[in-house]
Amino acid sequence: MPSDRLMRIRSAEFQAMAERVIRVTELTSRLNVLPFDDEAGKTALFEQILGKPLPPRVTIYPPFFTDHGLNLVLGERVFINQNCTFLD
Repeated sequence: MPSDRLMRIRSAEFQAMAERVIRVTELTSRLNVLPFDDEAGKTALFEQILGKPLPPRVTIYPPFFTDHGLNLVLGERVFINQNCTFLD
């Protein structure tokens, strides 16, 4: 792998990524224990994971997992079934 594609462990860039992964792990942990019918709670947490509002009519059946979240792009009427893992 070319050295310009490497991320140094002690770099600010790596630290920011590691903090984001921890934050998203906290958010998905909370998402995955909500009552199934808590649509408002799921929406609020998922918007924090994505860093933007959910498109209309998105359906999410937790548990859901992602490592970062900010690079996910969902369209209108997306259905995410149980136990999905998105790596972005």
